[in-house]
Order: sequence, then C-alpha cells, then structure tokens
Amino acid sequence: MHASSNPILDFSGLPRFDAIRPDHIGPAVDALLSEARQTVETIAQDTGAPTWDSVVEPLATCLDRLDRAWGAVRHINAVVNTPELRDAYNASLPHVIAFHTDLSQDLRIYDKYRALRAQAGFAALAPDQRKLIDNELRDFKLGGAELDAAGKARFKALQEELEKQGSVLSPDAAAKKQEEIRKKGRERQAFVEDSQTELQRMQQRAQAQAQNVNNEFQVKIKPHIDAVVKEKGVDILLDSQA
Repeated sequence: MHASSNPILDFSGLPRFDAIRPDHIGPAVDALLSEARQTVETIAQDTGAPTWDSVVEPLATCLDRLDRAWGAVRHINAVVNTPELRDAYNASLPHVIAFHTDLSQDLRIYDKYRALRAQAGFAALAPDQRKLIDNELRDFKLGGAELDAAGKARFKALQEELEKQGSVLSPDAAAKKQEEIRKKGRERQAFVEDSQTELQRMQQRAQAQAQNVNNEFQVKIKPHIDAVVKEKGVDILLDSQA
C-alpha cells in the first residue's frame, strides 16, 4: 500500500486531513503495525553488538511513522467524529494499544537498550542520544518489561482498560455527554423562565391583594375614621391610594 492510494501513509508533509476517509484507516494502520512488528523482529534477531544505527534509528523511524499516522486519525476522529470514522477508529484502537504494550514488555528489545547503555561508547554519544536511550530504558521499566509473565499479563489488561477509559469521552460517549449538557442547559433555561413567570404571578397577586385591602379600607374603615374626625374636630392624615 502506497501514499498514492492512502493519504494516511503520505509522510511528505502535513497530514492530508481533507483526503482521509474512514476506509483508509484500517488498511493504513494495519500496514504500519506490520512494518513496525517486522522492524522489532529484525532488531531482536540481530546477533551483532547493538548500535545506535542497528537498534535506535530503525525503531524510532517506524514508530514515528506509526505515531504520525495514528495522530492524524485520532485528530480527525475527534474533530469530524462521524459514525463511520468512530467505527474505523475504534476498530484499530485495540491493535495500536496491543502493539505499544507488547513493545514496552519485549525483553529482547529492552536488553538491546541495556547493552547500548552499558557499552563504553555510550559516553561518546551526543547528549540527546544518551538522553533518548535513558528515556527508553525508563519507559521499558514503567511498561512492565521486568515483570514476570503473570505480572505482564495483568499490566497489559490494566493498560488496555486504562486506554478504553481514556477514550470514553471521545466517540459515542462524547455525543451523549454533549446532549446531556444541552439538556441541562435547556432545563436551566426553562427553570429560569418558569421562575420569572412565577415571580410575575406573585407580584400580580400581591398587587391585587393590596388593591383589595385598600378598597376594603375605603369602603369599611375610612368612613368611620371620617366620622370620628368630624366629631372630634381633629385632622388625621391617611396615606392611601384613594
């Protein structure tokens, strides 16, 4: 498979997002994983003394191609997120996870890096080269390379579950989450509108009650007050809406 027939495999420049279709994803990822696994086997079966050119360079090259391609797939899935893209992405995700987990636990490759680190020529490498080797050794340890068979199996299962949990909010769950957010927004808006309507009703009831009280005062109480004022000859100021 070539870049001419699959834009995901075109590494000549920036990713060709506009040309990527769901049916490109599976074949491209399968091809790159096959290439990476073959590279791993070639390095592992090499009986010569490990060198930068025989171990680090070829592994870094195939991993860079895989990471660039998968990064483009992950990005377009997150941005476009159509059902077809989600299906293609989810179909390839377990294979990518499995490859990286297997590589991080491959004692053959781990031993190659440990041998590189122990060589007298390690000190002659450039600082960034020494750092990369040290980082790889760290990642092998963190990836479970030194665990026994049972520990590796358990670590792999946990890693796969972690990756699944990490992608929960990307595909279908993301759409559901967005719908939940929109629903809550609608509910909050409805609550505000209902509250405003109820407040207006309360204000109207209060005004009506106040008017009723004033009317009752004018009809039943004020005449008695007026009579007392006239009889006693005093002035009483009343604050009313009469």
